[in-house]
Formats: sequence, C-alpha cells, structure tokens
Amino acid sequence: MSLDLPAIAAPLGQAMLAALKTDSARLKALALAEGEALAQALARIAFLAASGAVDGEEAKVLLRIQRNASEAVLASLAEVSRVSAGRAVVAALREALEHALGQGPLAPLLKAIPA
Repeated sequence: MSLDLPAIAAPLGQAMLAALKTDSARLKALALAEGEALAQALARIAFLAASGAVDGEEAKVLLRIQRNASEAVLASLAEVSRVSAGRAVVAALREALEHALGQGPLAPLLKAIPA
C-alpha cells in the first residue's frame, strides 16, 4: 500500500502554517517542509504496516514518535506552546489519515491519534 504523499503533506503543512500565525516566508517554508517530512514518515509507517514488518501496535508507537517530533519542531519554530503545536499536528494528522486511509487496512492507525 502506498499513500499519496502530496495529498497528505498539504493538509499537514497547512495546519502547521495555521498554528504559526506568521507572515515570515522562512517560517512558512519550514512548516511546509515539516509537513512533507511528516507525510514521508507516515508513508514509511504505512509501508511497514502493510508489509507486515511491524504490527498494528508497533505502527501506533512509530506514529506517536513522529507526531511528538513534529510537535517539538513546530513549537520551536513558532515559539508557540507545545500544547498549541500538538493540537495543530494532531488535527492535521487525523484529517490527512482519514482522507488517505478511509476504512482501509491501515485505518486502525487513526486510533493512535487522540480525538
């Protein structure tokens, strides 16, 4: 199974931009790059899960690790609270994964993302 990276990266990057609330072109570019990096990590996790290299619980752990890393990056870029950054990343992840995974075999990954 492969994920459509542009379809996932765009909402992730846009949510990160919204959390930044900045006019800085540099920060916007960094937020979009982090969205792309997170999308690539999601694609790797999806591949590992689909190939059986990791089970569902391991995929959830990997997803949480990536989510936490993106929250830290966004918080440091924007000098926003970790809570605000976390909310932005979680909302973007949920939207991107719901769109990409739907009811497919990797849909259980959505359970690793708090509502």
